[in-house]
Amino acid sequence: MTKKIALSPKTVALLNKLKKINSQADKIAQIFKLDNSNIADLDDLALWLKQNDELVLSETDQLDDDDDPQLLLASFNANLMKDLAKSLPGYIKPPKTKTKTSLANRVKYGLLIFAGTVFFGCEGFDGITAIVGILSMSTTGLFIIGTIFAFISVMAFYAFNLTEIARNLEIERKEARELVDRYLKEVEEINAIRKHLNNNYLRRKSIEEREEDLLITELLIARYKTLDEGRQALTRLSENRKLRVAKYGVGLVIGIIYFSSGFFAGQAVATALAGLLVASSVPIFWPVFAASLVVGIAAFSVYWFVERPSIDKLVGRWFGLDQEKIECLCDSESIENDKTRLENLKENLILSKSKLIQSYSDKSTYEFRLREANKRIKELRTLLARRQSLQLIQETQGDLQSLGFFFEAGQACEAPVGKLLELSQKTMDLIDTLREHDAYSDKVNEIFSTGGADTLKLQKLIKWLTLSQAANETLEDDSDTALLLASLNAALLKDLSKLLPDTKKKEKQANKSSNKSGMIYTFLALAGTIYFGCEGFDGITAIISMFSVPKLAVFAVGTFFAAISIMAFYAFDLTEISRNLGIKKKNVNQLVDVYLKEVSAINAIRRNLDNEYIKRTSVAELEEDLLITELLIERYKKLDEGRASLDALMSSKKLTGLKYLVAGVIGIIYFSGGFFTGQAVVVAIAGLFVASTASLFWPIFVASFAIGLAALSVYWFVERPGIDKLVGRLCGLDQEKIESFCNLEKIAEHSTKLDNLRANIIACKDSMVAVSEENVEYATKLREANETIRELALQMARGRSEEQDQKETRRRSASAPAQLPKSLTLEHAIDTDSDYEFALNRTDGFFDTRQTAAKSFSESDYYLSHSH
Repeated sequence: MTKKIALSPKTVALLNKLKKINSQADKIAQIFKLDNSNIADLDDLALWLKQNDELVLSETDQLDDDDDPQLLLASFNANLMKDLAKSLPGYIKPPKTKTKTSLANRVKYGLLIFAGTVFFGCEGFDGITAIVGILSMSTTGLFIIGTIFAFISVMAFYAFNLTEIARNLEIERKEARELVDRYLKEVEEINAIRKHLNNNYLRRKSIEEREEDLLITELLIARYKTLDEGRQALTRLSENRKLRVAKYGVGLVIGIIYFSSGFFAGQAVATALAGLLVASSVPIFWPVFAASLVVGIAAFSVYWFVERPSIDKLVGRWFGLDQEKIECLCDSESIENDKTRLENLKENLILSKSKLIQSYSDKSTYEFRLREANKRIKELRTLLARRQSLQLIQETQGDLQSLGFFFEAGQACEAPVGKLLELSQKTMDLIDTLREHDAYSDKVNEIFSTGGADTLKLQKLIKWLTLSQAANETLEDDSDTALLLASLNAALLKDLSKLLPDTKKKEKQANKSSNKSGMIYTFLALAGTIYFGCEGFDGITAIISMFSVPKLAVFAVGTFFAAISIMAFYAFDLTEISRNLGIKKKNVNQLVDVYLKEVSAINAIRRNLDNEYIKRTSVAELEEDLLITELLIERYKKLDEGRASLDALMSSKKLTGLKYLVAGVIGIIYFSGGFFTGQAVVVAIAGLFVASTASLFWPIFVASFAIGLAALSVYWFVERPGIDKLVGRLCGLDQEKIESFCNLEKIAEHSTKLDNLRANIIACKDSMVAVSEENVEYATKLREANETIRELALQMARGRSEEQDQKETRRRSASAPAQLPKSLTLEHAIDTDSDYEFALNRTDGFFDTRQTAAKSFSESDYYLSHSH
């Protein structure tokens, strides 16, 4: 009987909408024949999803409420997958982690939207009017152009900075559902069903249930492949020529603002430097102008590789294409991993089904043999009771010789063989280094041989990982030893992953950046250093110049803040540049790196065992897998101590104070930029109404101060986290890696996967043991049957011997009748010579029969002695 799937009201509503599509109404009605219960068959669902890629939507297919038919079809498929998941026995919907945003964060978010709009609007206005102001243009024309660019600058803020602010404040932004969202939802449901089947298929006790799981898996594989067409269509849309032109157009327009900012920052620095050498200089003096142009180009270059990708994503959203979601859906590595997991699940289901069929077949074979043996016993007892000696024994001989017994289950009870772990050269070097430390030398010598052996028994590895204390226990006292110990544990686990059979390792594709990318990266690093150095210098000197300060002091303070600004660039923008260019930056290994390597090795071993344990043919191999799994679980739990220590270091008062200090100093630069940008805009606006205004006129000063605070606020929630991470790295604590290592959601997910693996191995082992014990039970019964057959055959042999003696006595009596009484010579005599010859010819087969029974008996003894 095919599996039934209850369709949700939402799915039924979508189905009814699909039926309104003229070109597909008949096909949909043929597949889904629902009654009032809204129950669909699994076969119907498989047929629908198989024909789904053959559906052709014509241009005339429109719905009453103007829904997009393609979007409706994708929504229906996603909901079908959801209903299929709910129909699985024991399925629990994965909990969604919804972060509740506090009222304070919502208020901050609203204020930052306002502050960012004001600051970036002023920055766009000031940037373009400063350049256009060089030309002879009316005030009204300047104001119109400035307003347009202010709007564009605000748009860039919404594209890049506002998203970062929302992420840092943990605010979930609601967006309209698109076609790519439906595809992502379907992929999510496919993966949820796959995970459930992978964790529960061994608990299916019947062949029909496993066949059902196999059908669902094949359905998922077919549906996942069908999604490739949707991926290709979205990729073609995102590479559309009109869209590319729009992206480059908007990107260039916004780039003018950044060029202007860099140009005038460079002009201010060049003028200040020239002032140290000459009495006075004008901004259009050609060396000053050349330096300003270079800094402007540097600013534009940095923008092009840092913020322009976000502008492209914003333009894509205008066209209904969310580039981030499309990249997530079309990521080739994720697609390959998901397909591999589905194929592995299918392979394991086929194997488990075959094993279940084999166990049933073995059971049926034993039962058949036992029935045959009991049947023969009954026949022999009947023969013995009737005492129909020679002829019936010969007739039974052929049946007894054809009786065979199978004893195949003994293979599952082989004695376990200890595995030898082959140690890499790196591991051996770490062992030798750790042996020199007094605190660990005894433990190292106890576990690892001193003769330079490059192998280690699995039991000794487990003992070492149990004895060795977590490195974080000595983190504060001896961080070098802690790092060494963690490195050794990670290396040992990596060696263990190589030991496992049939390991399908994916070679890591190193991000080999091309020479072109390396040259661009070097150029941008230099450009960013120049631009941000000038921006930091200009920002602080503009404020200091308001007071009576010597030029050398201004230059010294400006140089200091230029260095701070460059450091901020290295912390935030340069990392983004390397990511966009695909360049991998090399960092010095720290303790958290070693922990992450150990986590990676644990996950690699888990994935291997998850794919291979079902292929084990003996209980000993499964016990070994179970031992390794429990070892991984203990090691993963042990890493919690390292996580706690790293969290404590990250929240230390000294580090927190240093972060705030550096962030505050850099914040002055951003405040300065906002202050003078606001001042220029307010003065320009005031110029529309009055003939002239002073920069220090109190309304202008207040407005400038407010815009400076707005710039500082935006910086605090956008770029300051990057500054904090830089400070952490300078102190030997990489915040991003620590957050990845201490992520509670990932920890819970990996722990659950390890627990599920242990449960599945135990279930597989118990199933194999149960089959083995059942086979032993049948073998015992067969042995008893063999003994009974042997005893009956011997009884018949004794009767046969007595009969022969009697016949011999009669023959002798017949040859000498005068010497015996008449009663003894005539009463039991064989009547004719033909009867005598017939009986004599039946005597040869019985001893073969007795040998057959003895052979069966010896085989039973052998099996029972080796199976316990």
